[in-house]
Amino acid sequence: MGGALVALLVALYVAVSTVMLHGFSEVEQRTTRLNVERAAQAIDLAAETLSTKLADWSTWDDTYQFMVDHNEGYITSNLTATGLAALKLHGMIFFRLDGSVVHALTMVSDEEASPTAPPGVIEAIQSQREILVEGDTSEDERHGVMVIDGVIYLLASRAVLTSEGEGPSHGTILFCERLDDERFDEIGSRLRVELAVRTIGLGEAQDDIVITPIDEDTIEGVGVVRDLLDRPALLTTVTLPRFVHQQATQTARLLAITLSIAAIACIGLTLIVLRWTVLGRLARLHGEVQQIGVSGNIDSRVTVTGHDELSHLATKVNSLLERVANSQAALASAKAAAERANRAKSEFLANMSHEVRTPLTSILGFSDLLAEQLGGDASAREGLETIRRNGRHLLAVINDILDLSKIEAGRMAVEPLPCSPLLLAREVVEFLHDRAEQKGLELSARLVGSVPSIIVSDPLRFRQILLNLAGNALKFTSSGGVHLQLAHDPQAEQLLVDVIDTGIGLTPEQADRLFVAFSQAEASTARLHGGTGLGLTISRKLAELLGGNVTLHATGPTGSTFRVRIATGKLPAGTEFISDADAIPHDPHGATPPTTLPNALDGLRILLAEDGPDNQRLISFVLRKAGATVDIVGDGQRAVEAVLNARATARPFDLILMDIQMPLMDGFAAARALRTAHVTTPILALTAHAMEGDRIACIEAGCDEYASKPIDRIELIEACRRLSGPRQRRAA
Repeated sequence: MGGALVALLVALYVAVSTVMLHGFSEVEQRTTRLNVERAAQAIDLAAETLSTKLADWSTWDDTYQFMVDHNEGYITSNLTATGLAALKLHGMIFFRLDGSVVHALTMVSDEEASPTAPPGVIEAIQSQREILVEGDTSEDERHGVMVIDGVIYLLASRAVLTSEGEGPSHGTILFCERLDDERFDEIGSRLRVELAVRTIGLGEAQDDIVITPIDEDTIEGVGVVRDLLDRPALLTTVTLPRFVHQQATQTARLLAITLSIAAIACIGLTLIVLRWTVLGRLARLHGEVQQIGVSGNIDSRVTVTGHDELSHLATKVNSLLERVANSQAALASAKAAAERANRAKSEFLANMSHEVRTPLTSILGFSDLLAEQLGGDASAREGLETIRRNGRHLLAVINDILDLSKIEAGRMAVEPLPCSPLLLAREVVEFLHDRAEQKGLELSARLVGSVPSIIVSDPLRFRQILLNLAGNALKFTSSGGVHLQLAHDPQAEQLLVDVIDTGIGLTPEQADRLFVAFSQAEASTARLHGGTGLGLTISRKLAELLGGNVTLHATGPTGSTFRVRIATGKLPAGTEFISDADAIPHDPHGATPPTTLPNALDGLRILLAEDGPDNQRLISFVLRKAGATVDIVGDGQRAVEAVLNARATARPFDLILMDIQMPLMDGFAAARALRTAHVTTPILALTAHAMEGDRIACIEAGCDEYASKPIDRIELIEACRRLSGPRQRRAA
């Protein structure tokens, strides 16, 4: 009977307090949300008021004439500190239609104005022209908040028209009102709330109002104010007293006291009984479980006594602990195995890259040198070209494997930049022209509809995708041609490139295997055409990083079409659209490789630290041919000694070429030792490793720049020239 009464009283309290507190909480939430919205509306109203002030100036014949003749009388009479103070403005700027400034005025003090714009405002507007209104009617206007260089402004712009509100417009007037803490305090006072406003920080933008109780006495609501470009700009924080919550708490407390007095006797009696029968054992079980949780020793077990529900619970707890222990052991084993496999994979790729790139440096380097020295022996030149072609193919295979590894590890970074998709398409066509000509194939780029001349994407990765797909199409096409067809999807904000060939086509079964790594349409494909089966996989993953995809758009017995989609990004203002295929620009440097003068390194004294005899001969030959004096050492220890001896004899080196993987002391240790000895001579790291992080490791060790093997001799000479400075030696 006592237990039933206590249960009834408790249930009554829970039901009443829950309903009551929920209702009070809902009222408090709504009140806070309303005040946050009122704060945002007050800021927007201030911007509208600023625009209303501007209306008189923008439709004034004197202003209209001033935009034409820039007369001094208008400036003397109107553009003064007194005028700004009367309008409560921080600044005003008059813009021509092309965005250039006719006149600007900024309030310096209460009685002084400067004929300049507020700092950063003009630059912000000229980089984001959509801030200024465009139109020829008095109804056209823009107003709102803008954060420029950390300063909060109210901006309003209107077109300059006649007093009748007629055009054509002669430009735009922009009014600027600076919002500071004093102004926000004024708004908060008017709204009867405590208002704080600050600019949006990184990752702070939010779509909804966030309401957070601070303590028992205050509650806080945070909302977002968007700028006139509809971007999150300000966080408004409204702090209110919790009158409603306090009333609810007091009411709930009185209810609890009333019910507690009625239930205390029943609870006391019940606890006495339960303590002897249940609570003691339950407390011990709880204590043992808590101790296991604190210590983390899941091999411990709780005590099992009796043959009732509590003993059954203790048995279940022990069973659960045993399963957790087994799971943790299995998880630890699996994690260790995965880490070992990942380390083994990384070590394998790094070693494979080093072991292949090191001999490739000599193979490709000496092949290039021999190509310059061979005479008219066609057979010998053909054999040498075979060596170079296969060396480059082997390098491409290694690069594909490393690219796929970076992508799968989530380490492939993209750098969005303004770039021309039309120019990139032309570069791909020009790069593959000789290969197409050798097979008697037509290779072209064409447009479908209008295509933007500039997009925002990663040009390096976009070019890599097009080269992979166009090269693949040429490989599987024996007659006809390959065409790159560019189009624009404005609704999806994507660029479309169809790579169309007249090759062998694909069956549905072959198409299903296309984008699987290390897979080709069939086994005979690899034997007949070569390749690793990575090109399409890498292309698709790169396209996904660029906000798009690569798909097999169409295929048949004679020919296939692969479609590339990449995001265009936000097109720059005034982007030109091109629809004429002949307008695709030519790269003036695309067909002619960069050259370096034979005496580009004339007078430089260079130390080459390289343990491979073949690479020693190759690199020293290239450097000496460019005019440098080269000393050679075979390990890092001798490199450090040579540099320090050169400094001691007042004949310092101008540049150090440091191989990273050497005996006795590697390049990392040698670079650190030189920097510890206060040697400031530039160090160019040479390494056959090309994994993610190798460049960072070289720079952190003290190197100034990084180059991976095989070394391109033109790039090597240019890097040496750039690091050593124009005909200057650096003191060791």
